Amino acid sequence: MRFLSVSLVLSGLTTLVYAAGFAELAAQLPACGLQCVSESVPKSPCELTNSTCLCVDPTFLGLTQACVAKSCSVKETLTMVRIQNVACGVPVKSQQTRFKIHAIAACVLAEICVILRIFSKVHIHGKLGADDYFIIIAGCATVPYLYLHCTLADLGFGLHIWDIQPFDNLYRLLQYFWLDEMMYSIHLYSTKLSILCFLWGIFPARSFRRMVLAMGIFTIMSFVATVLTTGLQCLPASYNWTSWDGEHTGRCNDLNIQTYAFGAINMVCDILILLMPLPELYKLQVKSRQRIQLFVIFSLGTIVTVFSIIRLPFLVNLGKTTNPTWDYVEVTIWSVWETELGMVCASLPAIRHLFKHFFPNAMQTIAAKMTSALSSNRTGQEKSGNWSASNSRKDRSINRDNKAYYELDERSLIGKGAGGTSFASATAVKASASNCS
Repeated sequence: MRFLSVSLVLSGLTTLVYAAGFAELAAQLPACGLQCVSESVPKSPCELTNSTCLCVDPTFLGLTQACVAKSCSVKETLTMVRIQNVACGVPVKSQQTRFKIHAIAACVLAEICVILRIFSKVHIHGKLGADDYFIIIAGCATVPYLYLHCTLADLGFGLHIWDIQPFDNLYRLLQYFWLDEMMYSIHLYSTKLSILCFLWGIFPARSFRRMVLAMGIFTIMSFVATVLTTGLQCLPASYNWTSWDGEHTGRCNDLNIQTYAFGAINMVCDILILLMPLPELYKLQVKSRQRIQLFVIFSLGTIVTVFSIIRLPFLVNLGKTTNPTWDYVEVTIWSVWETELGMVCASLPAIRHLFKHFFPNAMQTIAAKMTSALSSNRTGQEKSGNWSASNSRKDRSINRDNKAYYELDERSLIGKGAGGTSFASATAVKASASNCS
């Protein structure tokens, strides 16, 4: 956290006012603040007991601000702001409950989807794959992730910084926020790796798997760089949560540049993972009904990317604001939804198959209605398409495993052509398209 600029915090004094009962609160004011008030009041046309006048008198407010900026420490300034707000009856604004509701809703939704996914794979498929283990990592990380968010709210995240008392809560809050930044990266990149492992098993073409491998290496390198840079963004590490008070020494990266850089890398990963299967999809020639279903399912891949884009404007003040406990709320809400919806989307194929297993008629009815609504004026003929695939025994083994699980309609996921070429039905693509980057 950047050094808390006294001059900027003092901008809050423009909203501060003195109540008629100021004398009763005077004992709570810092000595420097009381001295500033006593020096400013005689130069103001307002009486000390006339709170209405003092609230709007530019002479009094200007003189007080200048004096406090010169004479008071950061903690004394925050105390001055808080007491003056109380004296004037300015209500305390809070986003704590809203923040906690968003965190709980997102994390619980993601955990439910991961549990359903794992149950589906174990109950129907009989075993887990590498993609499942990566999503389990994200699911396990959700527990401390939710704990951190709820604790942040309890400590005052969602309040203006001057309303957080005692100051020990502010130190703890900023320490937990630093830990939360690293938990965000664990969620984000473990989900991406899960999706890449899934695509590896679905599409057998050797050229495609080379792209998946390259993307996996890039994702792992991005994860390591993000976690290390976040962990070492301030030195010593404690400066992440002590820099605001002006009483400690240390140095920090330009957090604004750092955040934008990693935000851009994250979006590039999302877009590349989203676009990677398109060439394989393009090779398929399927009838209208299947094409529409593929489009609807695959379009879900844009959800997380959209959330990544939406949160970008909220990163402008990251590392620059002097009121982080208030200004960081929006970006943190968007971030938690981004990570948890990524887990939800990555689990959709397994959840879809689970529902089809237990409610086959209902799933067929839903699919028929969706197709009818989207293709009422369209007709199509089924054409054949093919994928090139490796003929290695390992590839055939992986394909047989996926066939047993990701067969989303009555046709086989991977069938063998007369010439030894592997053929894929559109159902394989339905499964892969459901994954969100």
